Amino acid sequence: MRPLPRQARPARARAGYGLSGNEVDVWLVDPTGLGEDDLSRCAGLLSPDERARWEAFAAPGAALQFLVARATLRTMLSRYADVHPSDWVFGANAHGRPSILEPVPFRGLRFNLSHTEGLVALALADGREIGVDVENTTRDLGFDRLAATVFAETEMAAFRDAAAKGDQRRAFYTLWTLKEAYSKARGLGLSLPLKAFDVDLSGAHPRLAFGAGCPDDPDRWRLRCLAPTAEHVLAVAVSVPDGPACVRVAWCEPGGSTTSARPRLGQGAGDQAGS
Repeated sequence: MRPLPRQARPARARAGYGLSGNEVDVWLVDPTGLGEDDLSRCAGLLSPDERARWEAFAAPGAALQFLVARATLRTMLSRYADVHPSDWVFGANAHGRPSILEPVPFRGLRFNLSHTEGLVALALADGREIGVDVENTTRDLGFDRLAATVFAETEMAAFRDAAAKGDQRRAFYTLWTLKEAYSKARGLGLSLPLKAFDVDLSGAHPRLAFGAGCPDDPDRWRLRCLAPTAEHVLAVAVSVPDGPACVRVAWCEPGGSTTSARPRLGQGAGDQAGS
């Protein structure tokens, strides 16, 4: 997977455009690339609850990721609806999956956030279950030990094969982010056993298979995986049972005035993110 280039930003888009049923827009931000003025604008968008959560972080890196993630969510949702970024109200289901509570007319706009060191990702879809996960691949998590606790038997076979070929790190993060993206799309939290489903990487695009502990229809899911930078892997899972998925990716500036219009797939990412 080649890194996604940081493309030029087109002119500001008119608020209110929508997403068709098979489209997923993914917005990316490098939190470490934002200046003090950018971060101040981000902080000005937070709700009182979000501000309290942000200020409670002891680790500066985690606080930065949270701030930028929440500001990105508010800023980019307002590209799709005529709503001020500070006016969005969010809730969560019993397992913690977030959703839009207000304004009520826009509850069908689904989103999912993920962040790691050096990257925040927001995925948006219209009326579709959506999950996104990003990981910094420079982290050494103890791949052998962790893989055995979360990978299904067929995934472990693929992981061991990749390790024998010297590609252990890439294989681990590809499988891990795809599983996390699907798990987040389902919105069931820790009640969904990760070993009860597996990801097959042998085809043109990843596919899911399910065991008795995770009843689902693999044909209703589309998975995509790409490398937005040389140090990150990003995976998207979206429920699109009636056709291919169109996943578009772009960089943005939360809280700023030069945010990209619609995401446009960067050169070199089509094999991973196209339909």
